[in-house]
Amino acid sequence: MLSGNRNQCTGCNEYFNHGYGFDRHRTGKHTGNQRRCLSVAEIVKKGFQQERPGFWSSEPQTTTTARVTQGHSRKRPAEGQGDT
Repeated sequence: MLSGNRNQCTGCNEYFNHGYGFDRHRTGKHTGNQRRCLSVAEIVKKGFQQERPGFWSSEPQTTTTARVTQGHSRKRPAEGQGDT
């Protein structure tokens, strides 16, 4: 049984430590059934590593990156606050 944010792809049966890496291993257009899994060679070329036996991991996603990719942005400090 998988726990936390780990995923197993039903297309290629590979395991991923995080949903971010899981999403990155898929390629192609979302329309017209053109999506596919990357091959193991393509996964490695994209910078993935197997940190735990059988689980692929991509580079860590920072909090700032997560907010931007979800359509959120950090608020600017109010005038007179923060860096000048």
